[in-house]
Amino acid sequence: VLSAFHACVTASDERVLVEQQLASLVGGVCSTVLMHEALRTRTSEALANDAAFIQLVEQCEKSCYLGVNLSVQLTPVEEGL
Repeated sequence: VLSAFHACVTASDERVLVEQQLASLVGGVCSTVLMHEALRTRTSEALANDAAFIQLVEQCEKSCYLGVNLSVQLTPVEEGL
């Protein structure tokens, strides 16, 4: 029982470490995007791109939420899509 608990804790620690690294990477990307946005002018094309970017971020957020909260296993073919 103790070894199973230790294995579970180790796996959780590894997952947290990977998610921490991913969060740091995403934070860096967001910082770069915000810096770029601060240097950009407000044109109709820029506003349209902003709306498309926000939609993309919302879709990513929904995908992450579903990935975390659903326990469905995907086949390799589904993952490739």
